Amino acid sequence: MKRERVSVLALLACIVSNAAPASALCVSGVPLCQSFWSYETVFEGTVVRIDQKTADDPATPFKDMPERFRPPFRIVTFEVLHSWRGDRGPRIGLTLAGGSGVWVEDSVDYVQGGHYLVFAYRVPADSNILSTSACAPGTHVGSMDATEIRAFLETISQPSSGGRVFGGVYDASAQVPGQRLQPSVEAGLVLKGEGIDRAQTAAKGTFSFTGLKPGTYTLAIDVPPGFKPWDPVVVTIDDPHACVARSFYLHHSLNSHDPQALRVF
Repeated sequence: MKRERVSVLALLACIVSNAAPASALCVSGVPLCQSFWSYETVFEGTVVRIDQKTADDPATPFKDMPERFRPPFRIVTFEVLHSWRGDRGPRIGLTLAGGSGVWVEDSVDYVQGGHYLVFAYRVPADSNILSTSACAPGTHVGSMDATEIRAFLETISQPSSGGRVFGGVYDASAQVPGQRLQPSVEAGLVLKGEGIDRAQTAAKGTFSFTGLKPGTYTLAIDVPPGFKPWDPVVVTIDDPHACVARSFYLHHSLNSHDPQALRVF
């Protein structure tokens, strides 16, 4: 029984990961100004009702799963106080796998009367169903995370000077286990697209192109001698308030005279 329970949880985790938008998955370091645009609905609301459903409920969003693996689920209904993206309300329901005290697909323990910021996506199998993931930035209003999230959300309705592409250039050979690697390589970068052609040097390993209009750009790096070359990458600015974080982790080339070049990564 214990082994079957573990298998069920693993299966559910896989389903939730596949259902969530790519940028909604747990990817460390993705800024909110980048991930925000992958969620269909972003709102602030108060929980007015929580309906616990059994695994065999006809409304289950897991009809494609074998019946014995279908989990119980909850429908959490919110009264919408403010909406930044997608559905406006006045009420929005989230369908979440699991129940109170059971594995759930979201990381927030929603309670009736609670006040939350919610980032939700539509389930691919049924566009009428809104859900969320364990990696979505939603949280209880009043927490430290909520303060940081709200600071960004408040900029959405304000004039913008344009989007941003930023990041760092790292020497991967300098990585020390247990320590955070810092940007350090000064390399030239060129950003092209949407009628612009800009160049700059990553001073102390960091760079930032600002004032960008929505569109698709190509970011190229002039790799310093001793490092392996890096092909240009394509980045997309979805909105004048959006950003893209893109860093480069350079490896020493095999023909480098630097002793570090012999390291295997």
